Amino acid sequence: MGNLLGKAVCAALAGMAACGGAAAQAQTSVFESAPAPGAQQDGVALKLSPPKRFFARVGYTYIKPNTKSSDTVDISGPVIRRGEILQGGLDGTYPYAYGLATAFNVGAGLDAAMQYDGVSGLGIPSGVKAEANGAGTPTVELGMFLDDEQKWAIQGYVLAIPFDNSIEGRGTVTHRDITTGAVVLTKRNYLDGKTVVKTKQLPPTFVLNRYFGDKNSKWRPSIGLGVTYAIFFETEATDVLEEYSGGKTEVKIKNAFGAGPFVGLQYQLTDNIHISGSLGYIKLKTEAKLTTSNTRFTAASPVLTDYSGAVGTTNQGMINTSQRPLVDDMLATIAAARGGSLGTYTRLMKTELDPWVFNVSVGYSF
Repeated sequence: MGNLLGKAVCAALAGMAACGGAAAQAQTSVFESAPAPGAQQDGVALKLSPPKRFFARVGYTYIKPNTKSSDTVDISGPVIRRGEILQGGLDGTYPYAYGLATAFNVGAGLDAAMQYDGVSGLGIPSGVKAEANGAGTPTVELGMFLDDEQKWAIQGYVLAIPFDNSIEGRGTVTHRDITTGAVVLTKRNYLDGKTVVKTKQLPPTFVLNRYFGDKNSKWRPSIGLGVTYAIFFETEATDVLEEYSGGKTEVKIKNAFGAGPFVGLQYQLTDNIHISGSLGYIKLKTEAKLTTSNTRFTAASPVLTDYSGAVGTTNQGMINTSQRPLVDDMLATIAAARGGSLGTYTRLMKTELDPWVFNVSVGYSF
């Protein structure tokens, strides 16, 4: 009996050892079958595709300003000061053959009109404004997503052909009777609708965007905040503006920062290629300084009849009558007394451009 029991125990232990060995072998087989990172399975390396965080876009950008400008003001004072024409008539300094009484009457009439309107002199009338026209150019954008889920991205318009901007004059004139105050004439001023300044502009712009939807979605809308720095260069006055201001005019437009919201929509064509469109609105303020040298006015100068009120009515009456040659003599005499011209004068115009920014582009992700 003892021998039989011993043999049974030995057989049981041998079976357990065999099972344990099989289990250990199976466990070892399982661990051995799991490939290590970077290992090969069936001769093929297992690799994870890195996220495409960067993108480049080529497109077209159009800027449409919403201009609000102040009146152009003479910051260096009027060209012809109130009383100068009247004084010339009083002391007989005008060398013309129209008679002292005629000269005095003309000077006194203009002086009275200036006093009536509260005008300190003649230079650039009130109400002269400007409006910038829209312009477009090809642009290149570079950008990158800031997170793996591609929710946040920063992008910049880094390359572009400069925008060619033209600026037109705006304004209306209302002539009034000095006695009754009644409206005599209402018209657009001489500059209204005419190009007065041409300039080039480079506005490097950066936008922080928040994209919505999964990164693999076909359509992805976005909202963002953009900042820009508008650089103006090669700014020139047109012949129309120089005729109006009385001489060669240099124009300088101040560079300016701006910021505003953007919205966009992107459509994924392939894994790497997409098309996108965006619309932004930038709040941007700037100012322009116009400096005219060797200023000369004549009776034909359109600026003289662009004064509203009684001054405009008086000037229009002098120029459209036999007194026109007298006006020429008066202006020429004042210029001669100052050394040959009426001098150099600087005008200032403050402007809110506030442009809409439209962009369509084709992009490549990498």
